[in-house]
Amino acid sequence: MTENEFKEFLSSINVNLTEKQFLELDKYYEMLILANQNINLTGITEKKDVYLKHFYDSLTITKIININNQSVCDLGSGAGFPGLVLGISFPSTKITLIESNGKKCNFLRLVKERLNLNNVEIINARIEEYAKENREVYDIVTARAVAPLKHLLEYGVPLVKEKGYFIAMKAKVENEEENIENYLNKLNELLNSQNYDYRYSKEELVKHIDIFDLNKRADILYNLGGVLNHELYFTNMSNNKNTYPTGSLLTKIEKEYGTYDNFKNEFIQTANNLKGSGYTFLCIDRNNHLLIISTSNQDTPYSYNLIPIMALDLWEHAYYLQYKNDRASYINNFFNIIDYKKVSENLDNI
Repeated sequence: MTENEFKEFLSSINVNLTEKQFLELDKYYEMLILANQNINLTGITEKKDVYLKHFYDSLTITKIININNQSVCDLGSGAGFPGLVLGISFPSTKITLIESNGKKCNFLRLVKERLNLNNVEIINARIEEYAKENREVYDIVTARAVAPLKHLLEYGVPLVKEKGYFIAMKAKVENEEENIENYLNKLNELLNSQNYDYRYSKEELVKHIDIFDLNKRADILYNLGGVLNHELYFTNMSNNKNTYPTGSLLTKIEKEYGTYDNFKNEFIQTANNLKGSGYTFLCIDRNNHLLIISTSNQDTPYSYNLIPIMALDLWEHAYYLQYKNDRASYINNFFNIIDYKKVSENLDNI
C-alpha cells in the first residue's frame, strides 16, 4: 500500500487526517524501523506493508465505533498498534497503552515524546495486574495482542465502563473459541513431564490425581477440567432442534423437579447466581439423582463424585462477543440450542 493508497483507503472509512498527522505517521514509521534493529517490535518492515497491516488495520476500528472524545485502552500495545496510531489520528481521544515489556514501553514513550502526543499515556504493567486495580474506567477497550481471546476478555472486560465496548481486533476469532485445544495441549505437556502412561480415561484421571507430584496436581486438574468441561459444553449444543427432553431423561426430570419448566427455571437461576467465571452443570449423583450445580473456573464435577451430563460455559469469552454484559440473555438462549438427545445419551451411557 503506497501512501496515496493509504489516504484513499482512509477516506473510504471516513478517516480524514491532516498533513501534519500524515507526517507524524511517517515519522512513527521511521522510528519503528530504527528501533526494530535492537528491539523485536515487528516482523513487518516494508513501508507499504506497515501502512497496510499496521497503520490502516489499526484504524479499521472506526468502521464499527466512533472513538472521537472517548477514553480508549489498548491492551498489550507492543509497538503501538493500534494505540499510537489512534493517538496520532484522534488527538481529542485519550489513549492509554498497557504494555508489560519494559523495552517496548521505552520505545512507546520515545514516540509519544517526539510527536508530542499529549493525549497518550504509556503504562508498563501486566494486563492482569492492571485490570485488578482499574475497573470500569474506559469507554472502549481494544487489543491486537497475540494472547488468546479468552484471556483478553477475562482481563479486558472489567476495564470497560457500563455501556462501553470491548473490541478484539483479531483476524480469526472463531479459532480462539476452540479453547479445548489449548487446554489439551497444556494437559499433555504436564502429563508427559510426569512420565504418565495414559492408563486412565480423562474422567478416571480426576480420581487418580494423587499419582502425580503434589506441586503439579493443581495445574493438571485445571487443564483436565478445561478439556472435560469444554468437550461436554460443545457437544451438548446443536441446531437439530432437540430442545425438549424425551424418554428416560424427561421422566427423571419430571420425577425430581415436577415439571420441565421447574427444572429449566432452577438451572437458569443457578447459572445466574454464579459469581465470576465457571460452569453450570446437570449432574447425576452417587444415588442416581439429578443435581444442578455451578463450579468456578475449570473445576469439574468429577472431583466431587458427580457425573455431568449437561454443561453451560459461563466464562466471559463464551458470550461477550454476542451478548456483551448481558449474561442473563445468553443463559436463557442456551435453551434454544441445547440438544437434549445428546444429554439423554450421556444419561443412558452412565
